[in-house]
Amino acid sequence: MVKVILLIIFAGAALYFALRLFLVHRGMDTAGRALSEISGMPEENRVLKSEIPDRHLEGLLEKINENLTELQKYRIQYKAQETALREQVEEISHDLRTPLTAILGYLKMMDRESLEAEDREALEVAVKKSETLQGLIQQFYELSQVTSENFRLEAERLDAAKLVRECCLAYYEVLEQRKLEAKIEIPDGPVWISADRNGLERVISNLLKNIERYAVSEFYVILYSDGGRIRLVFGNDIELDMRRENPEKLFERFYMGSASRSRGGTGLGLTISRHLVEGMHGKIHASYQERKGKDYLEIEICIM
Repeated sequence: MVKVILLIIFAGAALYFALRLFLVHRGMDTAGRALSEISGMPEENRVLKSEIPDRHLEGLLEKINENLTELQKYRIQYKAQETALREQVEEISHDLRTPLTAILGYLKMMDRESLEAEDREALEVAVKKSETLQGLIQQFYELSQVTSENFRLEAERLDAAKLVRECCLAYYEVLEQRKLEAKIEIPDGPVWISADRNGLERVISNLLKNIERYAVSEFYVILYSDGGRIRLVFGNDIELDMRRENPEKLFERFYMGSASRSRGGTGLGLTISRHLVEGMHGKIHASYQERKGKDYLEIEICIM
């Protein structure tokens, strides 16, 4: 009789601990899923809660919640600093654009024919440097715009083939001056997509400017159409030292590779392009390709 009682006690204890272990495991799984959700939506300021009365699990969750609270404070501070910096950049850019535009206007109004050769050369340098500065200020302003929480792109039905063709023609003279061998493949008929016209045009212009600045001897622009989705590929041969760099870093703000430092790059054009493409629910990525013994930088855009 005693053995039966002991057996019942042991069986009950085993059942209790098994059930307790099951509940603890389930509670940890639930907390793990909740932690993943909280990490994905930090702005909601949620905390982890224990579904079972277990002091060890509750103690662990309490420590995690303390860390989540601290991280939330840092996120709020970082977001506030980013917003303040963006607003300051926007204000400074706006304040600089007006007087710089006036300076450029006066420089271009000057009578070049009445100047000595040396003075004309100095004037051309001043105009060129002013235009470069104007471009930099414009990029800072655009970056502050596309990273703003209130920035929105308006989708419309547009012919991607026509837009790409027009942008390439607009850059034809500049690219021809670089004596670059071109390969452009665009469908003859219309390729209809839903996208923001100004945003997509800006992206294409940025990538063509990137080619103009860094291509060694040749480039290609290819537009693929696949049932309402487009793939737009920009590629150009590159110098050997660029191959050592991570291509995805090109989209980081202010990132400049070794070639950029000697060719006037700002590290903003591709960052702006990334924000614009993602704002149109598209994707953009960069990679290195090797063809016929030459290295190429290839940037591909996918937009529905």
